Amino acid sequence: MYKGMIIAIKNTRISFLFLFFLLSLFVPLFAQAQNESTSSAIPEQIDSYNLFWPLSVGKTEADSLYSLKLFKETLVGWVTFGDTKKVDYAILLGIKRVLEAEKLLIDGNSELAIKALGQAETRFGEAYDLAKKAHAKEKFIPKEVRGDRVVNVRRLVGKLKLGTSSEVVTALEKVESKVNLLLSDYLASSKTKTESLISVGSH
Repeated sequence: MYKGMIIAIKNTRISFLFLFFLLSLFVPLFAQAQNESTSSAIPEQIDSYNLFWPLSVGKTEADSLYSLKLFKETLVGWVTFGDTKKVDYAILLGIKRVLEAEKLLIDGNSELAIKALGQAETRFGEAYDLAKKAHAKEKFIPKEVRGDRVVNVRRLVGKLKLGTSSEVVTALEKVESKVNLLLSDYLASSKTKTESLISVGSH
C-alpha cells in the first residue's frame, strides 16, 4: 500500500514538473506575441521637433516679419553653389514650408497652411528638377543630400493628414507625391536606410 502511494506521489511530481516545463516554454512566447500585438496597435508617435532637429519652424506667413525670413532664404540660395548643394537647399526650404504648415494648422489657420504646403510642393518639385539635371551631367551625389529628412517629411505629412479638412489633405498629398518621386528616383538609398532605422527603433 505504502509502495503504491510513493509511486503515485512520484508520478504526481513528474506530472507537475512536466507541466511547469511546458509553461516555461509557452508563457514567454505568449507574452512576446501579446507585446508585439500591443505595440503594433499603438500609432507611431511623430514629433517634428525630434524629426528635424536642429531645424525649427520660426516665422510663418501669419507673422509680420515673415518676408524678412524669405529674403534671407533667397540670399542664401544665391550663394549656394554646386549641383547637389542646390538640391539639398531646395529640400531644406520645402521642409521649412511643411513645418510652417504644421504650426499654422495647430493655430487653426488652414488657409495659410494650404498656401505653405503649395510652396512646399513647389520646392520639392524644384529639388527633383535640379536632381534630374545634375544626374544627367553625372554631378549628382546622393550621399551629400539629407535624404533622411525627406523620408521624415513623408512621415510628418502622414500625421498631418489625420483629422484635418479635405482641402488640407489634398495639399498634403501633392507634397507627398513630390517627395515620393524624389525618394524613388534619386534618394532610394536614403529611403531604405532611414526606414530600416525606423523599423529597428520601433521594436
